[in-house]
Parts: sequence; C-alpha cells; structure tokens
Amino acid sequence: MIDLNLLKTFSAIYKTGSVRGASEIMHITSSAVSHALSKLRNEYNNPLFVREGRGLKPTTYAVELYKEISPHLTALEGTKKIFETFHPKTSDRTFFIAGDSDLDLWYFQKLLKISKHAAPNVNIVKFRSENREGNFNNALSMRKADVLISFVNPENRSFVVEQVAADKMVAIANKSHSRINGQLTLKAFLNEEHVGWSRPDIDRNTFEGLIQDKVPNVNVTYGSTAAMNLIFMVSESDWLSVIPEYLYDKTKKLDLVQRFDLPFNCDDLPLYLINHNATERDMGVQWLKGVIRESFS
Repeated sequence: MIDLNLLKTFSAIYKTGSVRGASEIMHITSSAVSHALSKLRNEYNNPLFVREGRGLKPTTYAVELYKEISPHLTALEGTKKIFETFHPKTSDRTFFIAGDSDLDLWYFQKLLKISKHAAPNVNIVKFRSENREGNFNNALSMRKADVLISFVNPENRSFVVEQVAADKMVAIANKSHSRINGQLTLKAFLNEEHVGWSRPDIDRNTFEGLIQDKVPNVNVTYGSTAAMNLIFMVSESDWLSVIPEYLYDKTKKLDLVQRFDLPFNCDDLPLYLINHNATERDMGVQWLKGVIRESFS
C-alpha cells in the first residue's frame, strides 16, 4: 500500500507545478519533495512530471492518477478541516484562488495586504491555468482551488455563488484620436473600428450581453482575450474599445487613452465569488471569502 504522504506530495506538485511550490505547501524541504517524487516514479513506473520551462508538467498518466486520488484526498482533508478551528493569526494554511488573470488588477494586491495583516503566515496563491471557465470550474470541482472569482456565473448546483462586485463598462479611445475628442456619440461609436475583449470559451455574460438598448453590431477589427491588451492597442490606433472601468482607473496615470461613458444604456459587469458546497463548513474558506469581500469594498 502506498504511503498517503507520498500521494499528498504528488497532489502538491500537481497543483503548484514545481518542487519548490510543493515544498512550501507541505512545509518540507525541496529535497524531501524530490525524494518523494523519486519514490512515486518508482512506484508507478512513470516519470509523472516532465520539466517545461521553469515548472513541471504532468504526464498523461499523472493527470489520470490525479483524477483518481484527488477526490479521496479532498474528502480526507475536508473532513479534517470541518473539525478544525481556523485561527488566522496562527494558521500557516495555503489557499488557492482560481479566476481570469484580467481580474487580478481589480483586487489581488489589496487582498494580499488585508490577509497579511490579519493572518501573517497564511499564503494566498493564484491557481495557474489558462483563462478558460472550464478550467476554473474543474479546479473548484477537483478542489485544486478553494474559491473562484469570475464574471461568469457557472450556474452549477454544486457551487455556492454570490455577487461581490460590479463594475461600469466604459469606452476608450486614443488620446489624440483624429475624429473623437471630448465626447462620444452613438454614431461615432458605431462608425469607428473596434478592438474587442473576447474569450472563445464564453458565449454569455459578455459585454454584448450587458447592453440594454438595441444597438447595431460594431465592426470589431481585432479581438483579444487579454483585457489589458486592449488599452495598449487603442493607445496606438484610432480603434475604440469597451472595458471595465477598473482597468481604466488602474492605468489612468499612464495617460494612454481617453475615457467616455457609453452612448447607450448598459448593465454593469458582475463579479462572482464562488466556492464548492463541500467547503461551506470549512472555517478557513469562509475566512478567505470574508477577506475577498473586504478587498472589493
């Protein structure tokens, strides 16, 4: 029978993508993690992880192994945490947050400052993944992440969802746009070419879904999955774009673009805080949700 601690180490490497990251979570040395990985490789007769850049990428076998053992490890850990009292001042727990990287600029630094003051030894780590809702939801289901922050409501009965924030959508244009300066009319908005914020995996809750009025489709010349990229593309062209106001506010001091209210009615962009039903009695996750709410206040 394989040692449970070896499987915990395997899970830590899988989640963090590195020996060093696993050692920090497990509170053991990197050499101890490497030794455990060597034992696991011998046990399963598979390399399990291969080096990719500065990190470790799981083999196909490791992915399947993780799928098999993760629910059982999670159940064991979850049962333990339910009966544990979480003390922020003394806890050294590591929490993982999944979510679109474009949202990090909105709250993440403030969250770290708040948590560091309240819980100096707690680590809050961003779960590494492509910006795809399927990956985020899977991370929550597989307990790779403790919470998910997203502008998409997953509408999954296994998840607890609450809206923690909303942001106004605004239009931006080059500071020296040849045809627009001072005000933006609906006619000008429709006549200009646009750079759009789009994610190929999302077909709802996009900017277009927030528009209240009947507005003709705009001419999207360029699409980007990274919202920050829109600001720089607009700053070097006569294209327009629509972004959440927090992105404009965070980059305003760079003086790259001019901001306009949209010339039509548009709902705010909602932001959701999501956790799995199974963590509702986890005092640590409930504390984390509390400091996340505070970071948006």
